[in-house]
Amino acid sequence: MEKKKTTKVAKKTTTKKTSTKKNTSTAKKTVTTKKVEPKVVKKEEIKKEEVIKKTAKTNDTILFLGVVVGSVAILALVIYTLMNLNVRTLTCTYEQTTDGLKMTEELSLTFKDEKVTKVRLTDTFQAESKERKNDWNDIVSAYEQRYTESNDPAIQVTTSNNARNYTYKIIVTADAKNAKKENLEKYNLGGITDTIYPYDRLKSQAETAGFKCK
Repeated sequence: MEKKKTTKVAKKTTTKKTSTKKNTSTAKKTVTTKKVEPKVVKKEEIKKEEVIKKTAKTNDTILFLGVVVGSVAILALVIYTLMNLNVRTLTCTYEQTTDGLKMTEELSLTFKDEKVTKVRLTDTFQAESKERKNDWNDIVSAYEQRYTESNDPAIQVTTSNNARNYTYKIIVTADAKNAKKENLEKYNLGGITDTIYPYDRLKSQAETAGFKCK
């Protein structure tokens, strides 16, 4: 019998080299994220903002209205000036004393386009002598009968009697454009509104009669 050869296979023991890896642990950076909470707006702050907005709007409106009103005022002044370019006023005064009674007269005439539009006549009488003071009541009565109230709505007559100072005043104002000529004549103002009496002519005639005009 043949002997079987026993072949011993020597197993190579493979020793695995365990490579020790370095524990390089990467330190993770911790990022802390703050939690943003929604801002709570208080009611008082909301009202305050609304008031500020309304105030700003109101101020803008006031500024705008101020500009508009200012422009209107300037325009009105320009129109008024243009309308009154041909308006002039003549004022004449006259004084005289007769038998102890002093009379002062002031006549004011407003002209537009060389025609009288308004008249103001002021007559003042004052007793200076003893005789005139004694007759004062009769003097006042005579003037009151002459300068009666006017029935013409365009003419106003006012009188005043200061008995203590023996002074009597009469004021006649008239809208010359609308007053009737015959009613103006009662106060010696007849013909004053005629177109033949422009500013320069009336001034010249008044100065010739002894009035001082300006």
